[in-house]
Amino acid sequence: MTLEISFEDLLRSNRNLGIIFKRNKLKLIKNIILNKYGTLKNFSKQINCNLPTLSSVLNARFNPRAHLAKSIVNKLNLEIKRCVLKIVSDSKPNSSFIRPENLPIIANANLARLIGHCFGDGHLKKVFSYTNKNKTLLNNVIKCVNKLPIKNLSSNEHYHGAKTIRFSTLVRDILIAAEAPTGNKITNLYYLPL
Repeated sequence: MTLEISFEDLLRSNRNLGIIFKRNKLKLIKNIILNKYGTLKNFSKQINCNLPTLSSVLNARFNPRAHLAKSIVNKLNLEIKRCVLKIVSDSKPNSSFIRPENLPIIANANLARLIGHCFGDGHLKKVFSYTNKNKTLLNNVIKCVNKLPIKNLSSNEHYHGAKTIRFSTLVRDILIAAEAPTGNKITNLYYLPL
């Protein structure tokens, strides 16, 4: 069985990921709403979203979170993957991003190594962080992360006796979608993904 991380898997891993719609699709979405519901206000009630937010999304002044983007396109029977230009990190909007055409991510040795590092000195909570004094291991993790289909990948470093590297939330979301362990590995029971 081959593990694939699909567009939908990634959005399920974090409903607060930012979505940047394609401009031409926003015009299409707005036209469909007006033809089907008459006004933006009527549609905003259907998806339980306030009118100013919906208007800002449709006029490309505001990038919606994944849950709102899914509500909009699902209500209009559109395929979300075709409407999205890129998925952006929720911690720093417009910095790190993944293009939908780079999905699905097929599980490979690189992803398996990263999951292994999660079981070891890695930690998944708000972000994926990895702590170690060994420079070779730190560099291996950086190389593995850099092979993921994330553009403008952001990371930062901290020192607490050992070097800690923290990566964009998109790295965390890919690892969670691949069933990597989250939280306290000492007190939780985990099964290895197949």
